[in-house]
Amino acid sequence: MRERFRRLGLISRILLGLTAALVVLAIIGPYIAPHDPIALGSAPLERPSWAHPFGTDQVGRDVFSRVLAGARASFAIAVSVVLIAVTVGTAIGLVAGLSARVADESLMRLTDMFFAFPYLILAMAVVASLGPGDKSLIVALSLIWWPSYARQVRGHVLALRSASFVDASLIVGNSRVRTARRHILPQMYPELGVRMTLDFGNVILIASALGFLGLGARPPSPEWGSILFEAKSYTLQAWWMSIFPGVVLAMSVLLFSLLGDSLQTRPRFLRRATI
Repeated sequence: MRERFRRLGLISRILLGLTAALVVLAIIGPYIAPHDPIALGSAPLERPSWAHPFGTDQVGRDVFSRVLAGARASFAIAVSVVLIAVTVGTAIGLVAGLSARVADESLMRLTDMFFAFPYLILAMAVVASLGPGDKSLIVALSLIWWPSYARQVRGHVLALRSASFVDASLIVGNSRVRTARRHILPQMYPELGVRMTLDFGNVILIASALGFLGLGARPPSPEWGSILFEAKSYTLQAWWMSIFPGVVLAMSVLLFSLLGDSLQTRPRFLRRATI
């Protein structure tokens, strides 16, 4: 791992360090929050101060504490969605790429069916049918995210299944599954790693958008989208309720996007030997 870290440039190292710090902050956020993010306070709509760096909301809750606690909820949704999407999409893409024409066409038509729906409308429909909440968001976003991974993996499999090292693996007696797992799949790690990094920020953004529409975590649970949803009615009289959470959300998404772009120029960092 130390050797891989040396392959990164200075900018990539800085971005990786900032991202790691952000993830750690999201994990420990509820424990280091200066106030209870749910408990009602005695000073509603108080301006930012030393006691409340991000001010208080309409019922006196500390906005800074709610943003810290909401980071864990937003990141947990993003991690769950990306892991489910890459697992399901990779499995379907491998099966489609290695199967006969009929199975391949059937799986790809299923994938096209999900591509045919506008992803945000499909996600809203799923959440509305299941009911608002984190679990509903995870299910909805996983449904709209896995097809892109399936397409990407299938394309790689089709390009690699006629390679000489694949033929050699089959000749020595390895099954198609073992060959795919040990020789084809590792070749995709750089592209999948970059894609997952970029999607992590995108999932946070879409999940927050659905939370802003009232389809996310149920009050009073803190989540970045629901925090902005509660702040929209007080934009003029309490600007801090929306500005600070919005800046934190934007910077988090931007950081993951920059990290993904940086890793895309350094794919060897994610590559693993297959021999």
